[in-house]
Amino acid sequence: MHDIKTDHISIDVAETGPSGPLRLEWSGKGTSRHPAETLRPYLDHALRFARERGAPMEVALSAVPYMNSSTFTCIVDLVRAARDAKVALSIDYDRSVSWQEVSVGALSAFDAGDGLLSLRALGGAASDPTTRAPTEPR
Repeated sequence: MHDIKTDHISIDVAETGPSGPLRLEWSGKGTSRHPAETLRPYLDHALRFARERGAPMEVALSAVPYMNSSTFTCIVDLVRAARDAKVALSIDYDRSVSWQEVSVGALSAFDAGDGLLSLRALGGAASDPTTRAPTEPR
């Protein structure tokens, strides 16, 4: 698995061993009008890679100060595809960044309680990472 750099977003891959999670660390600003042309094939490949290894995926968004809806749609598509492929997916985000709190928090609607989706909030009032289940109040 390799890193990718577009005009606006970079994704660095951090592999954690043969069966450890495939971690995709995002940075930059998601401002492209048509990010799916580049990101969707890359994320599809990453999901296949994780599935073939029997490994979970982690997506780290905390270094992304802004992401438009076109770019975030690629994240939503990844959540759906990971569920269909039965690959566990964790998304780390910074709750002190407004778009991340609202948009990533809304992904809890995809959590079926089967352990395939984990949203891990960092930052904000508490500096320790926490995992928020979709039914917990904010």
